[in-house]
Amino acid sequence: MASVLRTEVVGLQYYSGAVLIEDCKLGDQVSLKRNPKNEIDGNAIEVYLPGGEQVGHIGREDAQYFNSIWDELEERATIIGLEGGLESEFYVLKIAVHADGEDHGLRKGVHTFSYELKDDNQRAYIYVDCSLKELATLKEKLTSRAIYPIKDGECRWRTNDGHKYRWFISVSMGKESFLMPKGLEIEEFFQTEYEVVTRLLEIRKLSNKLASVEVLVNEYEEEIHSNKSSLEKIQHKIRKLNEQKSELEDFTTLQQDEFDQLQMNYNKLNAENEGRKNKIESLGSEKSRLKYDLSVLGAPEGGLDYRTTSLSQYLENTFPRIEFLRDSFQKINSIESPDLLPVIGRSELDLNGTGKSGWKNFSAKGWREHYFSLGGQKTGRLYAFVDKKSNTIKLLVSDKASQDRDSKYIYKLI
Repeated sequence: MASVLRTEVVGLQYYSGAVLIEDCKLGDQVSLKRNPKNEIDGNAIEVYLPGGEQVGHIGREDAQYFNSIWDELEERATIIGLEGGLESEFYVLKIAVHADGEDHGLRKGVHTFSYELKDDNQRAYIYVDCSLKELATLKEKLTSRAIYPIKDGECRWRTNDGHKYRWFISVSMGKESFLMPKGLEIEEFFQTEYEVVTRLLEIRKLSNKLASVEVLVNEYEEEIHSNKSSLEKIQHKIRKLNEQKSELEDFTTLQQDEFDQLQMNYNKLNAENEGRKNKIESLGSEKSRLKYDLSVLGAPEGGLDYRTTSLSQYLENTFPRIEFLRDSFQKINSIESPDLLPVIGRSELDLNGTGKSGWKNFSAKGWREHYFSLGGQKTGRLYAFVDKKSNTIKLLVSDKASQDRDSKYIYKLI
């Protein structure tokens, strides 16, 4: 099992990172290096591009945590967020770090939370963009889902042509409103997704190990080949000295010393080559084991190189989303009356089919949020809205308490 820990690279303005990230793209790999000799922070972790250029470092709080689990971290991370650049006044570089052990994400408060119900008032508010005629249709749909409009609706905004309105509707949720999925259905869905993504992550991990082993084998083989040439030269000199020794009655001390030194060098290089051959043999066994494990997981022969495929980005984005949702629903389904849970905190309907996510443009004033504890001082939110295309209610879970720059909404259509 693996955890995906997200963090942000800081200090880009102090290095050449602002220039370097211009050539970066999502899915690129960066390397992490500890620098315990850093005068400002003994837990400093520096971030380097594949070419060896430093772009920045991990923030102090996360660096301290990463140091505590360094042996379980991969020393490579994947770029999952890029903002700003040379023409902007800010630079943001976000990365995902992998760690062995699923509990790391829990300690960071990323993947799970405990639920805290602030009140049991089954009242929520819906923003909707529609005409008067469409509003009547909307009321019918809401009522069919046991969500009852308390008022006809208060008009908050209209287009210049007068045909489109923005309504602010207060609704009451009946006991039959099926906003929460049943535990079994959610468990089955997420268990399947969870197993698929976990398997892909394991393939990624084994593929990286296999690639590292193959690099080591190639290095040892090159060193053996290089030493072979040196051994041949030494053998040639030893043979010449032996010929001289047999012809001369008096073999000088200088010649004897040279002979002994050559013999010693020969034995040393020969021993080094034997050691490398033993290591290659051992690595060969490791390669066979890794290839077998990959075949059991259904990976193509030789594994997968996630540095050159979009699947890497898919894994970085999908795995934490599924894990977070799965744990969320497990917590929520453990509550005695999930059908009474007031999950609608903020909703917008776009019945015109424009596809715009209007909630990003609204003020939070008056919206009722349902908060969750993410551990420490962190909180998350749960809410839902109706999706016109699928005629379903979309449930959203956010791992951020603030709306500001909140774009990482995690969702599943019910």
